[in-house]
Amino acid sequence: MNTLKVGSRVKISPNITGMDKWIDGVVKTVEDNPFNGIVIYAEANENKVVYFNKQKYFKLA
Repeated sequence: MNTLKVGSRVKISPNITGMDKWIDGVVKTVEDNPFNGIVIYAEANENKVVYFNKQKYFKLA
C-alpha cells in the first residue's frame, strides 16, 4: 500500500541525489506507472531540485 501522497514530507535517497546523505523534501506528484510501479516526484528542500524514481528511494520523514 502506498503511504506517500502529495504534500508528504520525505527523505530522498542518496542513490538518486548523488549526495552523501538522505535529504529532506516534499512530494509533488505520485504516479502509478504501469512499467515501474509507484513513481514519486519530490522537491528537495535545500536545493529545490525535483527528484523522481521508484517509491523505494523515498521514506517518510
